[in-house]
Amino acid sequence: MKVVYLPHPDAVEPRYGDFVDAVDVDVEIVLTDLGSFERDLAGATVVVEDGGLVADAAAIEAGARTGLKLWQVTTTGVDHVDVPRFHELGLPLAHVPGRFTAPAVAEHAIFLMLALARQLNTAFANMRSATFYEPSGEEIAGKTVGIVGFGATGRELATRCRALGMDVIAVEADPRQAEEGARLTGVKAGGLDTLPSLLAAADFVSVHVPLLDSTRALIGAAELAAMKRTACLVNTARGEIVDEEALRHALVEGTIAGAGLDVFSTEPVDPAHPLLQLETVIATPHIAGITRGTSRRHGGVAAENVARIHAGQSPTHLVSS
Repeated sequence: MKVVYLPHPDAVEPRYGDFVDAVDVDVEIVLTDLGSFERDLAGATVVVEDGGLVADAAAIEAGARTGLKLWQVTTTGVDHVDVPRFHELGLPLAHVPGRFTAPAVAEHAIFLMLALARQLNTAFANMRSATFYEPSGEEIAGKTVGIVGFGATGRELATRCRALGMDVIAVEADPRQAEEGARLTGVKAGGLDTLPSLLAAADFVSVHVPLLDSTRALIGAAELAAMKRTACLVNTARGEIVDEEALRHALVEGTIAGAGLDVFSTEPVDPAHPLLQLETVIATPHIAGITRGTSRRHGGVAAENVARIHAGQSPTHLVSS
């Protein structure tokens, strides 16, 4: 059996190596690129695409013509993947469930909270100017974190925040996710109709919902105005969930105290982006889920599906329409 691996050109390793190490069945693995992809597809059974951002429409259609049994993307969110086209072509598409990325993203959300609480940007500037013993930051113990979205990542964050002495409140649109969250963490999540009360009570609001039509611009001017003036917003989900202009205005006007952002509506983000010019913003380049542990776990999920196809079994984690 032949497996074609299509990497992101800027991040071949360690992800490709972690996938190869996880494969424990006798298959041929071909590392390709978009320029050689159609040629390398000959005789292939599975395509593993790193992140789901590389393949274009022509590549997907070539995969369908080849008769692939599976197109595996090593990402959780598929808002950037043309899912309807896969279904139109009858090409099975699988992703990596959020629980395999959740530990890394939850840790990064805490990192952003700590960086905001201790005014990391100001501290760096003071180091460069030899200004010592300032700023006087805050502790996060005793603070309330409001988690918007109580899926795998939200639950991982809740567990870690409680261990750090924080109070946790949450909202979740899916009753099944809310029930699972309560069972695993002891935190009862309200529905999205309780979002206003969460915003009013939280010292940190951390966003962990998927990008859907219903969540696009979920955090806008009205939601930011409902937050405490001393509160901070953290977004490690998708940039479009937060209205960036409304956020910039809220930060400039002092409606909220700060923001920790790992995601933006357009990526890579322009270095001249207005949010990046604010001292009250801690920003990172969409790396919340990018760790060695995540790479190994994602490689393992893809390898498991390769093994299932090799054994004549149905793949897991298929993406529905």
